Amino acid sequence: MDLLVSAGLLITLMFFDQTGQLTAAPLILLVTLCSLTSPLSASGIRVLIPRLAPDEALERANALDTGSYALTEVIGPALAGSLFGLAGPAATMLTIAVLYLLAATSLIPILRAAHLPTTRRSTTLAGEAAAGLIYVARHPTLRGLVISYSIYQMSWGVLLVVVPVAVIRALGPTANAELTVGGLWAGCGLAGGLGALLAGRMRSAGRERQMIGLSIAAMAVAIYPVAASFGLYGLTAGIIIMGFLEGPADVGLLTLRQRRTEPEWLGRVLTSRCGAAPRSVCHTTKPWLCPNRA
Repeated sequence: MDLLVSAGLLITLMFFDQTGQLTAAPLILLVTLCSLTSPLSASGIRVLIPRLAPDEALERANALDTGSYALTEVIGPALAGSLFGLAGPAATMLTIAVLYLLAATSLIPILRAAHLPTTRRSTTLAGEAAAGLIYVARHPTLRGLVISYSIYQMSWGVLLVVVPVAVIRALGPTANAELTVGGLWAGCGLAGGLGALLAGRMRSAGRERQMIGLSIAAMAVAIYPVAASFGLYGLTAGIIIMGFLEGPADVGLLTLRQRRTEPEWLGRVLTSRCGAAPRSVCHTTKPWLCPNRA
């Protein structure tokens, strides 16, 4: 549903733009509507993974998910920038809409394979949301993950502001500074994919909390003193190290959450908070909506 809605809204946005009718009001409305369905994809993929993969393969499945996401974080903006420069905004939007439609089509056989009947349903959307929040609040492990990962994600939010400022102070407001910032986040994404794939080869059942805790503790050292004390070289090393360590932390989070949540509750648990693992560049599943990717 999210992919189809996104494709339709993108085509609508492109139509208004090409006919000269795109003003601030419809632009804000279309972007807001598109953002409203993002949690469906963000949580949906994490609900499907444990239904398709056996328990002993969860680490590898989550590692592939995290690693491929990190890779597309690097390829996607580069492809968008190239298309925008060569063919213009309309062709770029149309390409993204077509990719959404292809992605929606590819889900048809997966949905058939992952069908899992449920025995109970709340009668309203509000009831489903409230049930998910209550379940998380009463579950010690899930409650701890929500608190710890919310605090952890704050560091990435701060870095999104600090890194460009630090680079501009070192190099000045030049094109080289912008290129350096992009290169840093691209390297961070690639390192995260590598870290996730390596974490997926480890058998972490029963040791997910240690994997998460050690990774985040090492990230703290990567931020300070490494990134903060050795100029631009230290910042580069710190960001790359953080990206690499983000992979094991994400794999540990996803695997622990899936194993500790009853299957019929997984969808409601994931949509009661951000369903996606934290990302070093942008948390949205629609990169064209993220100003930090510019």
